[in-house]
Amino acid sequence: MAPYKGTAALSVKKFHPLLMREFFEELKGMNVKYADKGWFGAMFECFSHQRAREIASDKTAFPWRFGGDLQL
Repeated sequence: MAPYKGTAALSVKKFHPLLMREFFEELKGMNVKYADKGWFGAMFECFSHQRAREIASDKTAFPWRFGGDLQL
């Protein structure tokens, strides 16, 4: 495995259970397809919008979270 790490961020206003299930099934498939070549995972930071805005950007693992919300 190369020492490379790619990351992406997404901010959503609400969770959709069926889309979340599809997302995790896709991650699972990618880990099978690329076994021994890399690893795919997901990380979530969940706060109410009010609480998230009370926390300074430099005090969280996701300082870019104020960039916008994806409307799904």
